[in-house]
Amino acid sequence: MKADNGIHITTKAENGIHITTNDQSVIHITMKAHSGIHITTKAHSGIHITMKADNGIHITTKAENGIPITTNDQSVIHITMKAHSSKHITTEADNGIHITMMADNSIHITM
Repeated sequence: MKADNGIHITTKAENGIHITTNDQSVIHITMKAHSGIHITTKAHSGIHITMKADNGIHITTKAENGIPITTNDQSVIHITMKAHSSKHITTEADNGIHITMMADNSIHITM
């Protein structure tokens, strides 16, 4: 899948999902079905964010449509992308924690 801003999404089974943006930042999402969901966000700046939740996690960038992904434990990960603005990914767990990574690799955490 390629959006108008050059975002590429490549899925790799069992090893998680790799999202590469055209600003050379790399976002890596890995899933473990039987011990919750682990989401690791990695940018070239060396920042690592790991979140674990026992239920569904939504990853969204305010898009019109998106890609739903279901893991083995029936949790759902939903990835959406906005094609014509700054790229950012927000993870939201059931405990209300919001983590946003902007395209400039800055991190915003809201609790």
